[in-house]
Amino acid sequence: VALALGMPVEKVRIIQPATGGAFGGREDLSIQCFVGLAALKHPHKKVYLRYSRAESMAARHKRHALRIHYTMGAKRDGRLVAAKVTVWSDEGAYASTGIAVMRKASSHSTGPYRVPNVWVDVYGVHTNNNPTGAMRGFGAAQMACAYERMLDRLAEELGIDRIDIRQLNVLRHGEPITTTQIINEATAGECLDKALLQFARGVDPAVGNDLVAARRLWDARSYATPHPWLRRGYGVSVVCFGLGYGDGFPDASRARVRFNERNELEVYTGAVEVGQGLLTMIIQVASQAMGIEPERVRVIAA
Repeated sequence: VALALGMPVEKVRIIQPATGGAFGGREDLSIQCFVGLAALKHPHKKVYLRYSRAESMAARHKRHALRIHYTMGAKRDGRLVAAKVTVWSDEGAYASTGIAVMRKASSHSTGPYRVPNVWVDVYGVHTNNNPTGAMRGFGAAQMACAYERMLDRLAEELGIDRIDIRQLNVLRHGEPITTTQIINEATAGECLDKALLQFARGVDPAVGNDLVAARRLWDARSYATPHPWLRRGYGVSVVCFGLGYGDGFPDASRARVRFNERNELEVYTGAVEVGQGLLTMIIQVASQAMGIEPERVRVIAA
């Protein structure tokens, strides 16, 4: 904002209220520079800029549309052996965070599953559409639609239950993902068991934690409904998403710290609290690193 307005950083003050989920919208500047310019033109006045839904769709980046060509190979018992994936990503008029989104799509191409042989190509295509950028899931969400649908099709082709084929291929503790990174704690299989038990308890609360009984109820699930115009279906999916920037990029943070005249540790940070507990975490990290009580740490955000 200081750069856009031609001002020194010390002359710009941004007060960031708690705003709830960011969903990727904070990766690009949007209204900040316009509001800052209006504030300079009208000193001592309150100014605001509010987009309607239509204006937001026209002026702001949104999720990448991906075209995904997916080939998956497996043995007759359902064990995955290979995946070949080609992705075309609509970047719109500008790249924005598109390259990072494409990297995420590549590294999440096989999700939480054990696939020993993987080939992925991801192409960014500039179009005359809106710029596309960071949006919740960051390229991994679109890939989940592809690999989960492929597993369903594979299960149907091989005559294997959807839960069985997932339990057979889902990553376990200490196994590598697509990028060869080792996942020490991989709990997707346990989540599947919990989902199966939850389903069974809805049918018969007496099931408790008996997975064998839960499995019998799942196999005998009914699609019957009280009226012919009603339909019933059962969905199963397992999705993973990497923490941090990822993809080999060095995740790092910076903060300016100093002791004030009251002997409190002031921590200046540009990171934004969007409901993830960031401010508490900063206090904990600073307190532990400096060896002082958390009560003596004061966070000055943005």
